[in-house]
Amino acid sequence: MAALALGAGETREATASLKRSAEQQERLYQMSASDFQRRLEEVARKRGKRMEIAPESWKLLRSLASNISSNDEESQKLRQWFQEVESTLHQLVAEFNDHKLAKRSLQTLSLILQNALRPSRSREVNVKSIRFQETFGSSTASLQLLELAGFMQIQSDSGDTTLAFPVDGPKAQAERVFDLLQHALRKDSGYI
Repeated sequence: MAALALGAGETREATASLKRSAEQQERLYQMSASDFQRRLEEVARKRGKRMEIAPESWKLLRSLASNISSNDEESQKLRQWFQEVESTLHQLVAEFNDHKLAKRSLQTLSLILQNALRPSRSREVNVKSIRFQETFGSSTASLQLLELAGFMQIQSDSGDTTLAFPVDGPKAQAERVFDLLQHALRKDSGYI
């Protein structure tokens, strides 16, 4: 009986590990496809004329597309969530006219998520605080990104709005948003 329980536990762990790996692979495929599409659009804008795509690039795109299961409802939801995060990320960068301010906002959001994912760190953000207002101003995209990462809005009795990441919050979502923010901060990402 104990061996059966041990086997069941190992199977659950292996299944969870495979699911995480599949989600990570899905995220990498999405990021690669998104980067490829963005670079195509950039080149097309710069040249202003028709562009030929190399056969190797088509082969890569086909392999990425074939690896993404379009029938699975959970995959569809995950894909839609990634699109929403990417759209909000672009909106956030567009809200700042200055490259340095956009970079600072992405770094601050990364730090907030990093702290929320650590058990002993703060899981709350006072969006009315002076520091938050100085960094994000009237940016709605910053709040949306935090909410997409799993933060929830809480109103205090004094009327302050706080974003809180639940102790049992969706860590996978927060980790994905953190990874996407880290990607956006890279010089070659095309975001800033």
